[in-house]
Amino acid sequence: MNERLQYLINRCNKGQLSDQEWQELKTLATEENHEVFTSVLEAQLHQTTEKLAEDEVSWEFEIRQIVAVDQVSRKVASIPRIAYLRRWWVAASVVLLLTAGYFFWWSAAERKSGSLPVVAKNNDVAPGKQGAMLTLHNGAVVLLDTMKNGIVALQDGAVARVENGILRYEGNAGREVYNTMSTPKGRQFQVILPDGSNVWLNAASSIRYPASFTGKERKVEISGEAYFEVTSNPQMPFRVVIDHQAEVEVLGTAFNINAYLDDKRINTTLLEGSIKVSRLTNTGKDRQAASGVILKQGQEVQIGQDQQSAPQIIDKADIEKVMAWKNGLFNFNDMPLPTVMNQLARWYDIDIKYEGEIPDRIFAGEITRDLSLSQLLLLFKDIGIRYEIKGRTLIIKP
Repeated sequence: MNERLQYLINRCNKGQLSDQEWQELKTLATEENHEVFTSVLEAQLHQTTEKLAEDEVSWEFEIRQIVAVDQVSRKVASIPRIAYLRRWWVAASVVLLLTAGYFFWWSAAERKSGSLPVVAKNNDVAPGKQGAMLTLHNGAVVLLDTMKNGIVALQDGAVARVENGILRYEGNAGREVYNTMSTPKGRQFQVILPDGSNVWLNAASSIRYPASFTGKERKVEISGEAYFEVTSNPQMPFRVVIDHQAEVEVLGTAFNINAYLDDKRINTTLLEGSIKVSRLTNTGKDRQAASGVILKQGQEVQIGQDQQSAPQIIDKADIEKVMAWKNGLFNFNDMPLPTVMNQLARWYDIDIKYEGEIPDRIFAGEITRDLSLSQLLLLFKDIGIRYEIKGRTLIIKP
């Protein structure tokens, strides 16, 4: 590589480029140098992000901000959004890489002049993390956030232990012993049930299950959001009771359930296998499953929590959007502002308040869930959404 080009790239990454040097860098970044230039900038991006970890806004986030500003819709766009964004990304990817270093340099200068909004660190809110509370059969509560590898509880022959940040069950209880694992806001966790089935809980969710499965079926109860990978056992069907309103019957499959009360509906999405989803009628011990719908791979069923609307089947569910939370992402595609805010409230453990009318915005795009709240909210300023943070309350202004 041209030594001068390498020298300018290094200065660019350090935020030391003058306007004249920036023009020279763009000139040297000719087509024949493009592949080398791109690979160097990508490598420098990760190095610089680590080096600037204590800065208010990392270089990586600045690039995400540029992309997200284009991806967040002001209203429902008349242009087909997905196709447009794909074309835009192909055209813009080179420009983003060429301007990344300069954008960081510009942002650093703007911060010094006070024109870039920065939330003080002591007022910032950290993203969620791994953690949960385990309530044992006897009512004792174990905080799993800081548990190291080892036995958590012994219950009539059933052993609950933590291994590498996962709660796992072994052995058989001599009687019916129920545990409840719950994740408060700002936490998520994984549990391996006594039959080997895996369950991932999103924030503000819970699952109640026996310490060992006995009888003719495996039955658990959930609220909030959970992703299941169920171990096949045709002789002992697996059933999930969703917030006392619906039931999923499984023989062996992978699926996601989203049943937050503030979302007004229960969404069950099938990734593999086959499941039957039914609404529960009546209340208390007399609850019975009404005739349900059988989902095929890739389908989603939506059941209104008002107990009145008929189930709605979506033949081609947006699997990436459904599974974004488990993969460490927010996926805001086609989401109105209140739904976006509900996700932020659960992950950052904050309260949301609105002053006046709720802004009419439909969002698009993905962003990592490991950003602090102040970093993520910079995106909102760029699309004209006004807000204020007071303690752990986010106020959306008209």
